[in-house]
Amino acid sequence: MDDSNEKLQDENPAKQFRKFMRLTALFSGGGCLFALAIFVVFLVVLIVLGIINVNKEDNLSQKCVNVKSADEVCRSVTVNGQTLSVDDYVAGVISAEVGGFDSYTNGIEVMKANAIAARTYALNTASKDNSGNCNMGSAGESTQDFTTASSGAKQASEETSGMILIDDNGNAAFTQYSSVLLTKAYDSFGDSVTFSENNGSLSVPKSWADTYILKYCPRHTNGKGVSVYRDSYGGYGCGHGNGMSQVGALYLASEKGYTYEQILDYYYSDDGFDLASTKGASSKCTSESNNEFGSLTEYNLNHKGLSVLSEPLTKDEIDRLNSYVEGEMDKNDSTYNNKVAAAGQALVYWFDQNNKYLSYYWGGGHEIFTGASSSWGVNRGSDEHGHTYYGMDCSGFVSWSIRNACKADFTALAEDFLDMGKTISLADAKPGDVVASVAHVMLVVKNNGDETVTVAEEGGSSDGLVFSIVDSNRMSWGKRSVIDMSDWYKNNCS
Repeated sequence: MDDSNEKLQDENPAKQFRKFMRLTALFSGGGCLFALAIFVVFLVVLIVLGIINVNKEDNLSQKCVNVKSADEVCRSVTVNGQTLSVDDYVAGVISAEVGGFDSYTNGIEVMKANAIAARTYALNTASKDNSGNCNMGSAGESTQDFTTASSGAKQASEETSGMILIDDNGNAAFTQYSSVLLTKAYDSFGDSVTFSENNGSLSVPKSWADTYILKYCPRHTNGKGVSVYRDSYGGYGCGHGNGMSQVGALYLASEKGYTYEQILDYYYSDDGFDLASTKGASSKCTSESNNEFGSLTEYNLNHKGLSVLSEPLTKDEIDRLNSYVEGEMDKNDSTYNNKVAAAGQALVYWFDQNNKYLSYYWGGGHEIFTGASSSWGVNRGSDEHGHTYYGMDCSGFVSWSIRNACKADFTALAEDFLDMGKTISLADAKPGDVVASVAHVMLVVKNNGDETVTVAEEGGSSDGLVFSIVDSNRMSWGKRSVIDMSDWYKNNCS
């Protein structure tokens, strides 16, 4: 990926502090006690003002915010004339840009960092249309490379699904990245090699560079060994030297144990970028403290723009879906209410991100199984409501969510839920509770704070698995009740 725009050069607090200490030494005439006193006073001022954070774990993830504006979101991406889901596109970019890095120690962290940078770059630079499609044109070094995705690339994309970096204005940031650019000819370094990215702040042992630069940068042909010179870039190595160094990120991950968040923090925090969650994305941007449910930022209501699942899932899709559902439950395991809500929400959202929805099918979902079913999407002919593709019905879906979260055999009809807990008000509903009547049941995934809730449901009228809103008007249909499921979960989940 190549671009000539330069990285912002504003000095960070650490650089400002080093300048201050040099000035202090000059004025103190070498007096250590005076310099120490000035240092303490200055340090206290910086902490009070919040310029220095005493929390050593502070990084981009702790500044994570939610992005709600629709223009930040690509619902699909077109590249080389092919239209894909965002996650599938990002996985293809990762394979092309850092394919194989997962074979190294902690290499998956580099792939995750690259996934977030690549997703952000697409949102920043793509041509967007009114349907939410982002067109990246032709793949290549001037945009982003793209190829068939490996399993590691798919994992990195899905585990960072929806996560991007935003600038000070809340827009998708301009996240350049490149392989590695060296500050001078490789053979003139001695024992260490300095990378140009991040203002030349990373030096690595030449013994390490011999292995990785030899592998990821082509050899020079003029007798100087591994030095590589490109007139278009004006430096030695591979790439343009701006933003994140992919080989540098591999060094930080494999040799220093950096996580993907720490890698992003190392290369982008000086630019003022923050980690964020795009519309509908579940990530660490959501609150997971104080037993709060990590809900989606926004929901695609009534499967707008999606098509019904009309063929069975592949084995790879089943594995990815099951991994995603388990991961969401693990992130929200403080209460069984949260785990149940996470299971149901994750199922709807996974299909949403793959531009599909799961059909309503009378009687479906009551088989005792967990995870994705190879029967979903099979043409079984019309049920008594005229639905063709096999999926789940309303109580089958809620039963499925409970089975996955509780790890217990369970199935129930809609009317059964009316007797599973006390009736509460719509305003008091919480994720994991249900809205039920004798004919229909819905799983609460979010209390909207305005006496409405967002639910996940297999809605017969909407012909599939959807997110929708329940207000007082919908509560009056069929004499519906909000059922507090907390005690039932405590007594029945293992």
